[in-house]
Amino acid sequence: MACKEEKEFLTANPGEIVLDVRADNYSLNGRVLGRTASDFSDDDLLIEHFDKELKKAQENLGEEVLQMLTGVENPVKRQQIFNDYPLVKIHYDNNVTYDVFYKSYSTISFHFHSFQLAFGSNYKDICKLHKPHESYVLYSHVCKKMIDARISDRIFRTKQFRSMLMNHEITNDDLRWCAAADTALSLTVYRKDGKLAYLINWNENGQPDGYRMDSFPNDFCFCEFMGKMAGRRNRVTLRVLDDILLEDFAPVIKKLNQYGYMIEFKSLSH
Repeated sequence: MACKEEKEFLTANPGEIVLDVRADNYSLNGRVLGRTASDFSDDDLLIEHFDKELKKAQENLGEEVLQMLTGVENPVKRQQIFNDYPLVKIHYDNNVTYDVFYKSYSTISFHFHSFQLAFGSNYKDICKLHKPHESYVLYSHVCKKMIDARISDRIFRTKQFRSMLMNHEITNDDLRWCAAADTALSLTVYRKDGKLAYLINWNENGQPDGYRMDSFPNDFCFCEFMGKMAGRRNRVTLRVLDDILLEDFAPVIKKLNQYGYMIEFKSLSH
């Protein structure tokens, strides 16, 4: 059964592309593109060789979807095709590091916005992810400065923070607006005493001074918190140490996906 599920997932049908990332190499629609260790070792977030191949695949997908629409006059069926395709399926091997995951996912996210992810040898429990819109308020200049300040200083009344406000002309109204709109949970996954630990930055009351940090030393406490917050928040910015293997951080992605969070992947080193 597992072999059948693997074959089905890794087969690119019309309107689909399949990216398979393993510790030794990575392939697109069954064709090996390069060595994982060397191609994803650069500091650049955009992997140029991979990006060029994705552009070609994107053009072919557009033609395939148009062919699928040919002769379909029913507006409901046409809309369904638009909703379902193109379909991007990505498989990650258990021995892939977060750094490789992040760079490959970021590169393919330049071209596509919806994905089906399979991890390790499990091709049954598929994670369906959607790339957040670029217009999301946390991408704004003001909010980035707020986040940087709260991580480094935690307190908004420091001399350093007041200086930052003056240099970047960020007003108190900007801060209030941004804090009220900041509904995301900023999650960092790291190691502590040989195990995964979790640090969450979030705003509990929508005010500039409402930011807090909560740390969770084990999976149970972390999952309990995220389960409770799922009804109040729907967005997570996820950062993971570069060298943590997928077999360790994939359960975090699956759990967030299960709770219904929209996930924005970030890096601690880029």
